[in-house]
Amino acid sequence: MNKNIKLDGLNHNEKKQITILSLVILMTCVILFGTSYAWFIINTNSQKTTNIIAGNLDLVFDDTNGGEIQLRNQTPISDEEGLQTNGYTFKIKNVGNIEAKYTIFLDDVDLENGENRLPDGVVKYNLIKNNKVITTDNLYNLKTKILDNTTLDVNQSNTYTLKIWLDESNFNSDHTNKVLKKKLRIEASQIQKIGAYTYNEEDGASNYCVTGEEATCQSTNCYKNKEIGSCPTGTIIKYKVNDTDIIPFHVMFDQGETITMQSQRNIVDEETKWITKEDYLKVGGVETAWHWAYGNGNKGPITALTALENATKEWQNVNNQTYTIGTTVFKENAYTKCELTSEKYNCIENSYTLPERTAKARMITVQELIALGCKNTTIGCPKWIFNYLSSQQTVNMDKQDGYMIMNTSYFKVNNKEYGYYYYIGANKSVNINGNFMNSMGIRAVVEINK
Repeated sequence: MNKNIKLDGLNHNEKKQITILSLVILMTCVILFGTSYAWFIINTNSQKTTNIIAGNLDLVFDDTNGGEIQLRNQTPISDEEGLQTNGYTFKIKNVGNIEAKYTIFLDDVDLENGENRLPDGVVKYNLIKNNKVITTDNLYNLKTKILDNTTLDVNQSNTYTLKIWLDESNFNSDHTNKVLKKKLRIEASQIQKIGAYTYNEEDGASNYCVTGEEATCQSTNCYKNKEIGSCPTGTIIKYKVNDTDIIPFHVMFDQGETITMQSQRNIVDEETKWITKEDYLKVGGVETAWHWAYGNGNKGPITALTALENATKEWQNVNNQTYTIGTTVFKENAYTKCELTSEKYNCIENSYTLPERTAKARMITVQELIALGCKNTTIGCPKWIFNYLSSQQTVNMDKQDGYMIMNTSYFKVNNKEYGYYYYIGANKSVNINGNFMNSMGIRAVVEINK
């Protein structure tokens, strides 16, 4: 289902600060596109109410308040002025009998012959959801083209208002005679949670449940509650990550609208290294810095992350995660270098950084493991964190006896720093591995909507 947005035909006669040359060009633009000075048009050529059907899911796209918006006599304006425009209001309602998940996209529309596309960087947008501002930003930053990605319970609705305006701080004469064409697109599907169970690792408890397979496991609908923390840490959620694959996860953190989870078992379980020499040199590593026996970790887990991203790239039912290792804070701080003392782990600086990544899954961090209850090598971690490893399994599923963590530390060989990476291992805790070329499994940390 599409709703078209067209941006063209600008009238800048009232902008006195524009040069005479710009005025001539802009007047030409008006002549080329006729006497209508509308620059933002949402056109609905079909019926006012459009249904989306997915199985027994029925969403209604309701724009009965009007099929078209035209903002006439517009010029590039300030954000303050742009936020005062009326915008286009529409409603999405779940009138089916199951929970719904939907994504709203703002896609490019093909241009006609002779038209030139207006850069997204000269356009600002504002999205309001249920009278609350979600985003005010430059359209260029909407790289995923996703305006909103959320869920709806039965008989619930969300009302949106979308405002778009030309950004006076970025618009210049080079942007005349150009057109911005967009369309609203909505994709919907049923909720992909297959089952959820309350976690309890206390032996002998009447609701003992560490894998979701025990006869004493008790079901929970905590994921329907959008209060922060409604799904406790460890909660088991069997989730349909795509059309065919159901993966069991454990809840790490419940943010209210979203849940961060880690896969119950290793997703990458073959012979996978933190980083190979080939990948190390490819990202700028120096030949002389690569130790023949230990490798080097100062460029990050390039090989491991690539393997994980390849293994999970078809998980369309989990959210994209955009993060920058060394900058994005995962719980306490963003540092990639951690030191293990007798009592705790201290993450104090970056041993490596990586450019921004967008992926369906990432690796867990030491900071998150501390927040989840890991203490030190003596006290260890909650059972769900190390369960299913080959020497600690409830059911022997994983080939490897550990899985990698995102953080590193350093040691010296002949006065050169090489380092080691952290992993969850057979001793039920966070460990260090002094060889970056040793193979290890990888578990997937994902984010889903409630």
